[in-house]
Amino acid sequence: MGFNQASTAEEKQEHYSVMVSLMHSIDQYRLIADHNPRTALVYGTVLDTDSIPAANATVRLRPVDYLAEAHQSGLVKKSVGIADPATDETGAFFIADVEPGSYTIEATDNKSVAARITCEVVPGEDTLDLGAYALAPFARLSGSVALDSGTGSMHAAIYGLERSVAVDSLTGAWSIDDLPQGAHTVRIASSSRDLGAAIIDAPPVAAGASDTLTAVRLLSYNGESYTQWAYSRTITINTSPTGADISEDVHRFPLLVRLDASNFGFSGARADGRDIRFAKPDGTPLRYEIEQWDPVAQQAAVWVLMDTVYADNATQSITMHWGKADAQDFSNGAVVFDTANGFMGVWHLDGRGGRLIPALAIGVKTVKISHQLQELSARRSFLRIRARA
Repeated sequence: MGFNQASTAEEKQEHYSVMVSLMHSIDQYRLIADHNPRTALVYGTVLDTDSIPAANATVRLRPVDYLAEAHQSGLVKKSVGIADPATDETGAFFIADVEPGSYTIEATDNKSVAARITCEVVPGEDTLDLGAYALAPFARLSGSVALDSGTGSMHAAIYGLERSVAVDSLTGAWSIDDLPQGAHTVRIASSSRDLGAAIIDAPPVAAGASDTLTAVRLLSYNGESYTQWAYSRTITINTSPTGADISEDVHRFPLLVRLDASNFGFSGARADGRDIRFAKPDGTPLRYEIEQWDPVAQQAAVWVLMDTVYADNATQSITMHWGKADAQDFSNGAVVFDTANGFMGVWHLDGRGGRLIPALAIGVKTVKISHQLQELSARRSFLRIRARA
């Protein structure tokens, strides 16, 4: 597990006791993980700055695309793929029932030191040993945002970490002072539905060091010119009897667009799909939400908000644009599934045993629903939700 070589009899005995305790704990946790064969037991050891096991350190497991944005407090944050254990007296931690996927694991004493690693849990893997990694002094990232009219409240968050800070409403400045060393991706977003989110791939910052990022300006969705995008494609919506066979017009309808290797070149888009756009033939932009974007598997699912889907029509179309390196992110589930259109709660299942991806949750008991959805694929084929007026 990466412990230093013991030199004295007492140290050797202590080292042996730690390893025996660790192996015993792994066996016990493996029994827990065996209750769900689709998941894995993830474990490792956290060392302090002197390479001594760090007891009672906080460990946080998050999906790599997780965001702790304060202005999204109405959405579900606790779901499959999130865990907050603490290390034991040997510095060891154990996280049972981890679904397949990509994760960030952070360890910190919540005072002055932290460490972060990323890991991949693959299907069929029942255990994942992360070895030992050492805590190091906090790093710091800061920056600023242009304060234009209508920006609303803004927050800066770090992907994969439990970090979100408010942007100063008077100066536009922000700072996150308790980061683990390494490279981080920052997302700066506004409460305004009309503005995009700036995503910044920050250069690596060393332990105990600080870096100030280039100032950004959040762009308006209606202010973009799609002539600047490298690629485009027409998508035909066939509602005639040879297609979806719809007899009446449907208004304010979220249309699901599925992309794969046969109909889309993922290599031409940003790795997270942030540069995808949709528009009417006359160039009017259409709002959308990215439910899934996986360039490795070459699969994506995007919900596009149509103002009208015309009945018995084989020629209606929209245009998809992609291929712009500096594009901001406008994916927004709360806009696509707006409460004004009758939606109270919308959740997506990502196909990994019930991980919950919230699009909208207003006044709904989301934690209880999340628990039901985690069991959906394994035990039931439907979900009953009782609504009260």
